[in-house]
Amino acid sequence: MAAWNADGMNLDNRFKDDFAARFKGMIHIAETADYVFFTESDDGTWLIVNGDLVVNNGGLHGMRTIGSGTLHLVEGYH
Repeated sequence: MAAWNADGMNLDNRFKDDFAARFKGMIHIAETADYVFFTESDDGTWLIVNGDLVVNNGGLHGMRTIGSGTLHLVEGYH
């Protein structure tokens, strides 16, 4: 199982309440493998990879982490 995280993507306290953000980008997969994706948020987050909803951590809630299990990705950009 390969591992990757997005340390440094945290928003500061100016974004504590009443805001929305959308991050778009590509991830480079160095080797074909199974990858685990998750989000950790206080209120709703959704993670879409290759056009598919991979993690649904939506709705109003306190801080929680939701994972998707695994996603098989081939080498390259996604």
